[in-house]
Amino acid sequence: MKDIAKGYDFSAKTVYNVLVRNKIQIKPGSISVPDDGLTVVQRGYKKTKADPTKYKDYVDKHYKKSLKRYYGLTPEFYNEIKQLQKDRCAICKEIPTKRLRVDHDHKTNSFRGLLCDNCNRALGYFKDNVSNLESAVNYLETRLV
Repeated sequence: MKDIAKGYDFSAKTVYNVLVRNKIQIKPGSISVPDDGLTVVQRGYKKTKADPTKYKDYVDKHYKKSLKRYYGLTPEFYNEIKQLQKDRCAICKEIPTKRLRVDHDHKTNSFRGLLCDNCNRALGYFKDNVSNLESAVNYLETRLV
């Protein structure tokens, strides 16, 4: 059986649906699917003592592993770049309320910088295409009152 949920944090209902869709045999009553909206990790954590620092430590540890797995970056490199950018987004220069996101080229997977969530998403919506971004700038400049 392939590891369907490796690296992902699905809700119990989603895991159940994946198992059913892939025709994986499930004994009736062996899986209960609570509809509380919690993810598998949160539910497992909820069963232990509710210590927010432990959950934050878990999230940080998982994020550090993800940096290496997806982008080949060490936490030290991430922190060094973050300091060079003075904890600010490389595009809008704002200090984000959440963690800075890793911006990378989807074709070469090469690191470009750290962005706030909004700027990172915006580049994705423009498909990392300079022409699309220039068109958007032109649009805004000609339509601003």
